Amino acid sequence: MNSVIDYSAIFARQRHDIDRFFRDTLVASRAVTHMESPFESFLRFVVGFTVFISVSFGVTYAVNTYSQMQEVEKQTASAFQAMIIPEM
Repeated sequence: MNSVIDYSAIFARQRHDIDRFFRDTLVASRAVTHMESPFESFLRFVVGFTVFISVSFGVTYAVNTYSQMQEVEKQTASAFQAMIIPEM
């Protein structure tokens, strides 16, 4: 007896159950049980904005430091080359 199992229907059912679980228990329950006050919302914004600015300054400092070090290495190499190989 040759039987073929339709796995796509099983996986579709499992996917539907997982989607419903996340929608009902995780997303909807947070929205219903926890309403942010205006102060909490503002505090979240300030903290997020501060983190964003801090990371931006950190990246800017790192890029500037790296480019300055590269420039110093180029100038040092050029100075050594000028001292070792004089132009005629």
